[in-house]
Amino acid sequence: MTSRRFALLLGILLLLMGVAGFVPALVRPADDVHGLSLDGGTPLLFGWFGARALNNVVRIALGAAALVSARSMDEAVRGCRRAAGAFLLLAICGVVPGLDTMFGLMSLYGNDIWLHGLLFLLCLYYGWIHHNPAPPQAPESSAQPL
Repeated sequence: MTSRRFALLLGILLLLMGVAGFVPALVRPADDVHGLSLDGGTPLLFGWFGARALNNVVRIALGAAALVSARSMDEAVRGCRRAAGAFLLLAICGVVPGLDTMFGLMSLYGNDIWLHGLLFLLCLYYGWIHHNPAPPQAPESSAQPL
């Protein structure tokens, strides 16, 4: 798979997850919330990933950026590098107490940590490690110029 195709797939995945986070049927509160609690708990997309409004907006923004970067190979490589930095930052924030909730605006803990870590590794691979194949060259003619 090329970096360009990866950026396209990443963009589609993140856009779908971001939009799905706004669909109430796909979001449920965390299981550890007492029924009489005033706090409804953290909304979880598919019961796994944080789905607060800012989580969804960030996923949509990163997905749109990935789709835009998929227009050419060079842009896709640069986009993967930028996304790797963003996902590393999100993963680190998820393990730092106080930053894991971004002051009550985002949920970056739990399953979001390994999701951001995995996406960081994939973006790292397609941004720096993976060598994209060179475009095919036009065949040279066998006739010699005079």
